[in-house]
Amino acid sequence: SRSRVQHSKKLLDRKESANKRVYGVVTEDLSHGLENVPVRVVNNVDLETISDDFTYIKRNAIHSTLQAKRKTVRKCNCKGNCMNNSKCPCRNAYMDHDKKFPGKDKVLHNVNEVDTIYECGEDCACSKSCCNRFSRGLGIKVEVFRTRWKGWAVRALEDIPQGTFVMEYVGEVLPHQCCSDRDFCYLFNLSDEVVIDPKFKGNVARFMNHSCTANLHGVRSVSNSGVQGDTRITFFANQHILKYQELTINYGYTPSRPPGICIPCRCYSPACRQILV
Repeated sequence: SRSRVQHSKKLLDRKESANKRVYGVVTEDLSHGLENVPVRVVNNVDLETISDDFTYIKRNAIHSTLQAKRKTVRKCNCKGNCMNNSKCPCRNAYMDHDKKFPGKDKVLHNVNEVDTIYECGEDCACSKSCCNRFSRGLGIKVEVFRTRWKGWAVRALEDIPQGTFVMEYVGEVLPHQCCSDRDFCYLFNLSDEVVIDPKFKGNVARFMNHSCTANLHGVRSVSNSGVQGDTRITFFANQHILKYQELTINYGYTPSRPPGICIPCRCYSPACRQILV
């Protein structure tokens, strides 16, 4: 019948369109201009594309119940850079915790020893180029690519020195009680009460894979409000990373899996612990 022929033609057109994307670029910019640099997606493996259910966001989308509790607890009135102002509350909060304030290069020189940084936030008066403003968008050029065994992955498109900020883990910031029907594989704990979920709304960090010897180090970033949702998860290079090297994180940084669930690890690192989560 005519309707059956039309349906077959639509399927053929869809297949031909997908085939054109296999050995090339799926999209030139996953972020649709939100990031400082375009985030290209390539697939040379299969017909898979990025899910239509995914929306790219540059900043965390904080749940309304958390947003309502927002209040500023610390902000600076510095002019320009906070580094040389000994009275800066943000600088002093950082120094009290870490004893080593970042330099003008914004590099964490002791990155593998750092678990929390205290950044200047949106309410601070200092310059947007202040050395205490690390995580504002994507830090380096990256590309999402398709792998044969691990689905999507992310790789560097430039060399990354150790200690360099790479990206934030962006997503929906939700109270734990709102996550009973969420995919736990994407969840990162911000605290015992709050999680980040990038499955449907997130940034390029959503596509990074786990490695038992990850080359990115997770650091909590605390800014100038009293809301748990304003605490963010940031990733810095814990070693010198070469151009085209895959960027990996350790999912064990903030485990969120339900009890009794075990997923085998396929990172194939010499130090692989055999269990992903």
